[in-house]
Amino acid sequence: MITQSALIAIICLFTMQAIVQERNVTFYKAPLACGVAPQIGCGSKAKPVLLGLEKKNNVVSEAWLNRAGTVIAIVWNDNASSELRTTTIDAIFKENKLDVEKVKGKEYKKLLKEFQSGKDWLHGAEVDKLSEEEAEIIAERLVKRINDKAPLIEEKKQNLKKEFADVFKKRFSKNYGSEINSDENNVVEKFKTESENDLLEVGKKYLNETEMAALKNAIALGLRPTENENSKGCCAPKNSSEKNYSPKKK
Repeated sequence: MITQSALIAIICLFTMQAIVQERNVTFYKAPLACGVAPQIGCGSKAKPVLLGLEKKNNVVSEAWLNRAGTVIAIVWNDNASSELRTTTIDAIFKENKLDVEKVKGKEYKKLLKEFQSGKDWLHGAEVDKLSEEEAEIIAERLVKRINDKAPLIEEKKQNLKKEFADVFKKRFSKNYGSEINSDENNVVEKFKTESENDLLEVGKKYLNETEMAALKNAIALGLRPTENENSKGCCAPKNSSEKNYSPKKK
């Protein structure tokens, strides 16, 4: 049985943790949602930002992204001065050409509560989990487009989904550095060319001539959802909405 004094000590501990977190956590609104899977954050774009921040470990203790890719949370090193904090993050955000807005007031209190709840926040390289989810969403989208033009047997659909997803996971998990943000068009164009070749190679393993034509048409539509696909809510994997990402307990 927990004694009254022990219970008070536990309550004080959690209270102090909350106070420390409020003093040492800053939230910034950031445009890091994924263009090809708008319901989640873009792991490829967020990764260099979070890792860049955490490399400045004399200033930043931890850097997090919320699942939606709309907010960065920075946990500061206790010894870092306000001036050093500002110059450090300004340099990282500038390097990545990232326009951010510091969160204040009631919105800050709301975000702090969400952050402390330990749900749907990714730390540093953990944003690769978002990249994996993004890859599955795009693979699902491409297979659906093919199937709409040239109906596939179930075995083909499953094989294509898996191998298409593997193509994107390999590309998305790569650390492109700040170039993915500072020179996005160049990186995306290179990614598009390499991925298209890989997707066609996968298609050759499973598809006949008519189905290959449907694949080429699917690729030509781009990786982002079309207006029609957006209106139909295409094409998140069935369990994607159930995935929770939580801050690691230390």
